[in-house]
Amino acid sequence: ALKGILSSVYWKPTFIWRILDVRVMNPIQTEVKGIRPIKYGDGKYKDGSMLWPVPIVKYLSHPFKSSGGKIIHKGIDIANHPTIPIYGKDIIAAADGEVVYENHNDKRPGTSMGDGYGYMIIIDHGSNSKGVNIRTLYAHCSELDVRIGQKVKAGDVIAKAGSTGNSQGPHLHFEVRENNVPVDPIGKGYVSAK
Repeated sequence: ALKGILSSVYWKPTFIWRILDVRVMNPIQTEVKGIRPIKYGDGKYKDGSMLWPVPIVKYLSHPFKSSGGKIIHKGIDIANHPTIPIYGKDIIAAADGEVVYENHNDKRPGTSMGDGYGYMIIIDHGSNSKGVNIRTLYAHCSELDVRIGQKVKAGDVIAKAGSTGNSQGPHLHFEVRENNVPVDPIGKGYVSAK
C-alpha cells in the first residue's frame, strides 16, 4: 500500500533531491519549515506603484487568481505579445531593494529548478508605512544578472525572460508578496500594464 501511495502521490524524480538538498524547494516552503530561512531586508519600501518588470512587453497572459480564499495562481504571467516575443528581453527590478534569493546554477538532472519556478529571483523591498514586508519574485528566467546580497535600484536589469522550470512557453511569472503572502500585483495597485 505504501508503494502505491508513494508512486501515485509523492514519488517524483525530484523527491530524493528534496530530502537531500533544500535548494530546490520553494522559498515559501523553506521559510515555513525553517529549513533555509531567507533574511528580511531592513529597508523601507516607498509606498506606491512599482515599475512594470518587462518594460518592452506589456502583454498579460495569465492574471493573479484566487477563489474561496485559496490562491490558485500566485502572480501574473507576462508573455509573448502578438508582435513582440518576450524570450531574452530584459527583466528589471520593480522597486529598490536587495536580492535575498536566486537560483542561477541549479542544473542537476531530475530537479524542477526552483520547485517549478525555474531560474528565479526574490527581491526584498523592506517594509511599507504599515510595517508590511514587501517582496517581488521573478520566475522562469533564461539567465540571472544578480546575486544574493546585491542591492538593486528600480529599473536595474536583473535577468532575461525565459522558459525554465515548469513552463508552457516563454514568459515572466511575477509575484508581489506582503509578509511573504502572494497578493494581486495589479489589483493591489503595485503595477499597471498601461
